[in-house]
Amino acid sequence: MHRTLAPLLLALLAAAGTLAAEPRPLSLRDAVEAATRLSPQIQIAKLRALESRGQYGVVRSGYLPQINARISQSEQTGNLRGIGLAFPGFPSRIGPYHVFDARPSLQQTVFDLALVKQMSAARERIRQSELDADSLRETVLLGVVDLYLRTLQAETRVEATRARLATARALHDQAEDFLEVGTGNRLDLVRARTQLENENAALAQQERDAATTMLLLLDTIGFPVDTEVRLTESLSLTGVDVPGLAEAEARALDQRPEALAMLSRLEAARLEVSGAKAERLPTVAFAADYGVLGNYPSQSLSTYNVRGVVDVPVFQGGRIQAEVAQARARLGQVEQERKDLENQIRLDVRAARIQLTAAETSARAADRAGAAADESVELAQLRFEAGLTSNIDVVSAQQDQARADELEIQTLYDFYLARANLAKATGNITAFLP
Repeated sequence: MHRTLAPLLLALLAAAGTLAAEPRPLSLRDAVEAATRLSPQIQIAKLRALESRGQYGVVRSGYLPQINARISQSEQTGNLRGIGLAFPGFPSRIGPYHVFDARPSLQQTVFDLALVKQMSAARERIRQSELDADSLRETVLLGVVDLYLRTLQAETRVEATRARLATARALHDQAEDFLEVGTGNRLDLVRARTQLENENAALAQQERDAATTMLLLLDTIGFPVDTEVRLTESLSLTGVDVPGLAEAEARALDQRPEALAMLSRLEAARLEVSGAKAERLPTVAFAADYGVLGNYPSQSLSTYNVRGVVDVPVFQGGRIQAEVAQARARLGQVEQERKDLENQIRLDVRAARIQLTAAETSARAADRAGAAADESVELAQLRFEAGLTSNIDVVSAQQDQARADELEIQTLYDFYLARANLAKATGNITAFLP
């Protein structure tokens, strides 16, 4: 029975190994979603946002109760003369004596407007850091899209080169056959062989580029570089709706993480100015402690201290005025940076729309040129087979086809990348994904 099951088990194990070795299918959306989870750059940006939350907690702690407990046992001596007490016939040195003190203490800020403003500014900085992380995520995801498209571009070049290689090999074999039967000449064979080897060399370079770009894509996503994946998308010319200029700019200013982060940064700067001014106002605090005091724990009595404190700044050596001036300077700087960012966003949107329109026009023209180049190769082959001409027309047509293939592949890449750039420029690159 065991002998009967052994071949079946071996077959199942072999099938499992085959399945395990199958490349993982990877769509463009899958690549973007995986990068969102795995990209080290995105994870670092998220951790920075968490760090800003910790900084807010430090500022907020100043407005929360501060409770401490202290227990001490000491042996002390004193010098009465040191505190201005001197009695004839009485020694100046007293002690040693023991002091035991055990008590919890409470401190609570009741009113501090400057601290309230600092807390509000810290909350805005949290939002800013989270939006900065979103902005970095958009940039990283655009890089993933670019590398995915570059990998598709390289693989498409490989496929196109293999197709031309098959045509060149067929032409070479045909030239050999014609030479053997006496209807061809050696020049046609040499010319066909040159074209064949050129395509062989081009194929090796295209396969190298495809493998290298795939490694860069895996690394940018956050996959181990030995991961086997198979890209499931294909580059093809499709129609696309280009939003109007005013609509695109308004959407970008409302949605771009950089613009929203700048608003939070601007609000934080305004709060810092208000907080600096508020340092001129009095602060109110409360403190209390209760415990036991004596020579030893067994000889201690309960004691307490309760106090309220109103701290009124009278003269601070110009510190508050200087801090207000610094805060106003930072606010002015942020306002100028906001204007510069808005101009940059409008520039990004306009440039992306121009690039998309031009890329679509170029891609459609390249598609028509590619179809004409394919037909030219077919017609030249028919004329050569009929003996109406040498294969120089075929080789020339093949070279034109190679240029048309490269132009078509490049314009399709430009078209897809322009769509991605427009999506990012308007604030949401995932809107570009299929």
